[in-house]
Amino acid sequence: MKSISFVKENCIDEYRTILTPERVKDYLKEGFIIYAEKGIGQGIGIEDKVYEAVGGRHVE
Repeated sequence: MKSISFVKENCIDEYRTILTPERVKDYLKEGFIIYAEKGIGQGIGIEDKVYEAVGGRHVE
C-alpha cells in the first residue's frame, strides 16, 4: 500500500496548508494512505476531525 505524509507549516502567522480534505479524498481514490500532522489545517480553520472524517490519519 502506498502512503504519503504531510506536515503542517511551522512559520509564525502562517495561514495556508498543502493538504485540504478534498485533496485527501483525491489521494484516497488513487489508493494512498494519507498521514497528516495534527493541526495541519489550523491556519485556514480546518479542524483535524474534518480530515479524519474523509479518511485521513493524524500523527503527532
